[in-house]
Amino acid sequence: MIERVYLKNHLSFDEVELNFREIELNLTNGLMIFTGPSGAGKSVLLQGILAIFSYFDASAELSEAIIDTKLDLTEFGIVVDDEIIFKEIKKGKVRYFINNQAVSKKVVKQIANNFIDYHNIQRFVGTIFSVATIIPVYFLCSR
Repeated sequence: MIERVYLKNHLSFDEVELNFREIELNLTNGLMIFTGPSGAGKSVLLQGILAIFSYFDASAELSEAIIDTKLDLTEFGIVVDDEIIFKEIKKGKVRYFINNQAVSKKVVKQIANNFIDYHNIQRFVGTIFSVATIIPVYFLCSR
């Protein structure tokens, strides 16, 4: 489960100009739902969270997520205690760390696939609906 998410100087994607200076979310077990009107920043926030796990390109100067999922990361040379800390730092280039050990973006995504299922409506439907026909709701759910 993702316990905590921290984003610093998070900039939005090109189509929307939303910026968050600092975001800290402490999450609990179960289903998390992000709702709000169009333009409120739900997609920006979700992309920022998923960028920590290499599902999107980095858009924050510093991103961090703490998970309490029990994973064996010895094959990657990563020592795990009670929690796993994913960190992404963007200064010119993007660097990834797990428990303060430098790792590649590919390794981050490979590990994250063990505890994140990311689904996009376009993936299931193949056509783009008008904004008026979709109520934007985003879910984070721990397994």
